Amino acid sequence: MSDLEAWVRRTHALEQGTELLLLQEARARAAKLRLSEAELVRRLAADPAEAQSLLSHAVPPETWLFRHGPAFECLRERITGSAPLRMASLGCASGAEPFSMAAAAASVGRHAGNTRIVALDRNAAALRKAAEGRVSPLGQRSPLPSWAGRWFEPLPQGGLRLHPDALAMIEWMHADALEADLGDPFDAVMCRNMAIYLDGAARSRLQQRLVRAVRPGGLLFVGHADPDSIWRGHFRWLDLRGAFALERADMGAADTKLRMSSPRRDTAVTNDPAPARHDHGSLEDLRSLADAGDLQTAHRGVVLWVAAHPLQADAWWLRAAIELAQGRFEDAEASLDRVLYLEPMHSMALLQSGELAERRGDQDAAERLRRRARRAMRQEAPE
Repeated sequence: MSDLEAWVRRTHALEQGTELLLLQEARARAAKLRLSEAELVRRLAADPAEAQSLLSHAVPPETWLFRHGPAFECLRERITGSAPLRMASLGCASGAEPFSMAAAAASVGRHAGNTRIVALDRNAAALRKAAEGRVSPLGQRSPLPSWAGRWFEPLPQGGLRLHPDALAMIEWMHADALEADLGDPFDAVMCRNMAIYLDGAARSRLQQRLVRAVRPGGLLFVGHADPDSIWRGHFRWLDLRGAFALERADMGAADTKLRMSSPRRDTAVTNDPAPARHDHGSLEDLRSLADAGDLQTAHRGVVLWVAAHPLQADAWWLRAAIELAQGRFEDAEASLDRVLYLEPMHSMALLQSGELAERRGDQDAAERLRRRARRAMRQEAPE
């Protein structure tokens, strides 16, 4: 085993595919810097920021607002009232997930005096940026829920900013989710798509952490691709489409049925009157592929989808989001144009189009689109 392989295994409990990606990126970096593997290891050991930058190439730190929207509808139903509430976002990356949790809490009348959200990540740079409350245009891949609009402000330069009252609920924590002292159990925990990057031993540790982190009767939200080993035996699956939500249960002898329950991978309901599934999958299947990082397959599928349903704005929006993630900005702009043809006041499409207009140097168009986005968001906000 080389020095570099030993360092990766010593410092990161990654599953094999992710480990290989990290090694590949590390070797490419060593070649670019004209360093031996041993020299690179010494450099990474001395500079945690560079080590984190390297890891980000294998484990993308980006997420977006209201990812898996039904999860936040479920959360809102469970957190009404004024009793003290503690929630956590484990692996919060750029902050979109805790921002979404805070907006959900604020929308049902909660505030920093009775609600705390621990937002934890091992990437210190990402946390510093997230603490500003800003969401980049790439962090907006679906329209804001109608109840969330008042808690976000469009920024003149593009993107959004979380309302200070909602941001005040969030406590930022620089730590490893497998090692951190999280204190008393939480009422709700989001730990989505973290386990897919971990090896078997680390997944077992994560399960033990989650069992301790969620109070009996509390909620755990997982990712669509997470293995059932992280919840099996201690949580029961809630039959809510697209939420990927579980409830903590004390597993006694009478609860054998709960042990045997398995997650439902139901697809979300769409407004499309045509069949919701084709040979290339449902729209939710394609969104899940994109979430998991398989952008090429997701893009092929969504191209076929919009060919079959050219009047479905949600499909064009998904196509635009995938193209943005791929760096195909001209294609994304064309897809956003189709969204706006079908839904002229689609606030997220307006914001993204404004960002792309500014990118190609058309400041006047960018400002016009952002003014329209602000009007659209005011219309979306509840009275």
